[in-house]
Order: sequence, then C-alpha cells, then structure tokens
Amino acid sequence: MRVDPAVLAEISDALVRKMAEEEKAIFRLARRVFTLNAPRELGEILFEVLKIAGTPKRTRTGQFAMDEETLAALINRHEIVRHVMDWRQCRKLKSTYVDVLPKMISPRTGRVHTTYYQLDTATGRLSSRNPNLQNIPIRSQLGQEIRKAFVPRNEDYLLLSDDYSQIEMRVIAALAPELHMIQAFRSGADVHRATAARVFGVAPEQVTPEMRTRAKMVNYGIAYGMTPFGPARRLGISKQEATDIVNHYFAQFPGIRRCTTNWSSICTGPRKKKW
Repeated sequence: MRVDPAVLAEISDALVRKMAEEEKAIFRLARRVFTLNAPRELGEILFEVLKIAGTPKRTRTGQFAMDEETLAALINRHEIVRHVMDWRQCRKLKSTYVDVLPKMISPRTGRVHTTYYQLDTATGRLSSRNPNLQNIPIRSQLGQEIRKAFVPRNEDYLLLSDDYSQIEMRVIAALAPELHMIQAFRSGADVHRATAARVFGVAPEQVTPEMRTRAKMVNYGIAYGMTPFGPARRLGISKQEATDIVNHYFAQFPGIRRCTTNWSSICTGPRKKKW
C-alpha cells in the first residue's frame, strides 16, 4: 500500500495537540497532576480520589483494573473517564500507526508491505500483519483521518472499496420474515434509517445521525447475539437506555425476536440421531 507520509505528519501534530487538550481536562477534573499512563496512579485517582465506583474491579495482583472494557463500563459515572479513553486512543493511534508507518515505507517501492493471510480468521476475512492495517479504527474521526494517508499508486489509479450491502440484515429479514424490513430493502431505502424511524417513532426524514447510528448498532448487534451492554459500551449510553432501545426494536420487529431466539435451530435445522 502506498502511504503519504506528509498526511501522517499532519495527523501526528494534530494528535499531539489533542492529547494535550485531553490531558489538561483530565488533570482539571482530577484536581491534581499525575502520571496518566501509569494504571496504578490512574486507578487511585478514579476510585480513591473521585470514588466513581463503590466496588471497583481489580486485577490478580490487586491493582485497580484499567483496561478498556472496564473504563467503558464506567463512562457514564464521571466525565473524566471519556477524556481518559480519548487520550488513550490518541496515544495508541500515534504510537501504533502515525509514527510507525512512515518508518515502514520501503525506499525501493515507496510503499508499506504488509502480509495478508487468507485463513487466519473465523469469519473468512483477510487479515494482515507487520503492519496490521485492519485495526485502524473507522468509527472515530481520527481513524478516518489516518485512512486518508493510504493513497493510489498515482493519479491514473483509484482505491475501490467493495462490500456486501447489509448482507446480515437481508438474511435475517428473509428468515424472520420481517415485512417492514423486506420492504425497505426492496424500495432501496436506507435500512438503518428506516429501522431508526420505527424504533424512535419519527418520520424517516426526521431521523438524526445519532438515531441512525444507534439503530445500526442494534441491527448488527442483534444479528450477532449482542446484549444491551454492547450498545451501551460502544455508544457511551447507560445500560438501561440501551435496554430500552433493544426492547423498542423487538416491539417493532417481533419476527426478528423470534428468529434470533431460535437462531441456532434456524441455521442448523433438525439434527438426526446418527449425527
């Protein structure tokens, strides 16, 4: 892949500024300066100084757990948590991609040479290593900016992104069968916008980007057995709010509730004794 180092240099500067802003906000909320990348000190600030959780999770060594999943579960407890997670994301993007990729550009070809694996994932997707070009986040604005650094070889070429159009939702809509969703697909409508309109009880043109994002998360989450904790963590909302969205979803699409409840039997069919 051809990578534009000038774009990465600009992103690196932007990440430095963003990290400084997040750090300033964190120290203001903590009311003191501490070593932000030290899990022990961060845990003491969150749980002993700010007391954002009554019984905080601990590691096997007895220290406060500071992994991403633990912090995500606490994101609605105190605004400092979101700043910490944003600071960590900036730091990870900078150290893993922005500062590393330019050093991996081959002086002979002007490209980054990753290794692609065809049989490495259960889903059948290609994976890549050294460097891993698939884990660059796409949901965040910063991740999207990094992806802009990957460019065609010259002006005569284009990069083409080709994907199935909501293939999981089409399968579920057919198996349910859920007529409202099938009609949305047949009419060429944006199925996530159509879903959001029904779940939130508004006209399709009144669906906001946030509503569509939530509906999309639930659409795909339901397909893969996600509990309300998943949307709550990814969308930064409370578990109760996520539960309400899922309940509204199933109320509007009862066929999908029946389908996902019996998902394994629908997929595998009746098993004979000799199996």
